[in-house]
Amino acid sequence: MCAFFNKTNATAAITATNAGFGCGASASAVATNCAIAAGATIVDYAGNGLDSGTNLCGGGPCPTAAFPGQNGNLGVNQMLFPSGRSTFNAFETSLRANVRNPFSGVKGLNWIVSYSLSRYLGSALDSDFINTAIDNNHPTASLGPNGLDRTHQFSFGGTIDLPGYIRLGAVGHIYSPLPTSLTLPGAGPGGIFISDVTVTAQATAAVFILSVISCPAQTLALTVVRSRPTILPRFINQYNSTVAGGTTPADRCLSTTACSPWRNCRRWAGVLPQLQAPPPTRSVWLAEDF
Repeated sequence: MCAFFNKTNATAAITATNAGFGCGASASAVATNCAIAAGATIVDYAGNGLDSGTNLCGGGPCPTAAFPGQNGNLGVNQMLFPSGRSTFNAFETSLRANVRNPFSGVKGLNWIVSYSLSRYLGSALDSDFINTAIDNNHPTASLGPNGLDRTHQFSFGGTIDLPGYIRLGAVGHIYSPLPTSLTLPGAGPGGIFISDVTVTAQATAAVFILSVISCPAQTLALTVVRSRPTILPRFINQYNSTVAGGTTPADRCLSTTACSPWRNCRRWAGVLPQLQAPPPTRSVWLAEDF
């Protein structure tokens, strides 16, 4: 992360913001505290350049951003590589029948019933079309229930042939719920200071799984939980009490500017946010812990 940090640009952004709040053209801690007291937030600093090049310039060349990327004169260069990984394991069984003239008034009957007990793991939420990595620096590091993973799948269907060349058909499915990945809100100005815990340099709203509660913020394990509705409130409460309010890797790069010590970052809200607990009566399904 700090390899793409431009201290000169960051200092200029802080200076411009402080001056805009009438605290003098300075990036000192005194001027920054003055601006924060006057109402300055991470959004104001980000608007003056204290942000990623992706967010500040929409992916175009952004040499004035505090985090301009490897080459600020180039901008974002998205590359697609066939480096993902997925596995599907299942027990599948089906029962079918094709009967001619089974009873009066029916010329033919064709039906099938099938069941699948499966586990679908992947390093992306979907295995179709184009997927972005959870962590651009380690695209295959996170492996967990895919967004199409269903433990139980029960399907049935069939056709009935009636006199007069009339055919009736029906099909139905009963599925167990899909897993859901928990992510931090943080898109928008200054998102690199609020949700980018995976050190993806130019990412502005990186995926954040609540497994960060039990592992360093710089790492990411695709942990999902499919269990009782009480699990999600407990996870969020644990996150709010142990992680929220902490700094991201982008925050720590500012240790040589007016954001040192880190309490200055906390005051302008450039930290991991508090999450609101879900309604107590709402049934919630997440993915299973791996």
